[in-house]
Amino acid sequence: MARILGGIILGSCFILIMSLFPPLIVLFPMYKMKKTEYNTSKEKVQINLISMLFMCIFIFFGILDWGVLTVYLVFSIPEIVYYLIIKYKSDMHIFDRINLSSIVTFIVLLLLIKYTFNDLEGDFNKVKDIYMNTTEISKEELNRMFEYIKSNIYLIVFCYAYISNYLVYWYKIKEIYNFWEINYLWIVPYIVFFSLSYLYPENIIYSNGEKIVKLIYIAYGVKAIKVLIEAGKYSKFSKLITALVFILSPTIVFITGVIRSLR
Repeated sequence: MARILGGIILGSCFILIMSLFPPLIVLFPMYKMKKTEYNTSKEKVQINLISMLFMCIFIFFGILDWGVLTVYLVFSIPEIVYYLIIKYKSDMHIFDRINLSSIVTFIVLLLLIKYTFNDLEGDFNKVKDIYMNTTEISKEELNRMFEYIKSNIYLIVFCYAYISNYLVYWYKIKEIYNFWEINYLWIVPYIVFFSLSYLYPENIIYSNGEKIVKLIYIAYGVKAIKVLIEAGKYSKFSKLITALVFILSPTIVFITGVIRSLR
């Protein structure tokens, strides 16, 4: 009975988030792991199945569409990969785990977008028309905003996936945050994408690829700077100083992340 109730609550929370403010779905994997933390693997599977069955009932009566269930499955990836790595590759660096899980989530999200939105350009134009009719944003500003989104679409989707996965690890093992490490080999894809984006500046895949790996290093750089400051006399202000450095100069954070990863 408890598992049935747990599955219904989980499904209800997911539907509520999707209905009220879909961007908050990045918090769902962390929330789900928190609610099922003390359940066995078998019980977790049962709760998830009950949750999906609960959503299927709503889909059957036309209250929800299949996209909601698909998104639920996509955002189950962080949890699945988390436990698979613990079982089969427990010696992997924490940031490598986050990166790997984020890449898997990212790829599945891209496939979902591709097969859900057959005419992405047309959908963009429809959204632009809605904004034009409901807001006071000028056409020029709106065009710039949507051009930025289109030229950074892969980065935006990856950020969504990365935040979701990062929060899972932050919730589970934030106590050992200072010991989260990254493999130095991440510099290889950065060099490749940097070179390709320099040679082919109009190719958004290459430019987004460079930004994605840069984001990975910035996330690690934040941790590296915090640890460095805590080793000095300003340790009490480590979080504040780290935040200021991140806001004022992400490039410094990126360079620090790269250098520290090469130790």
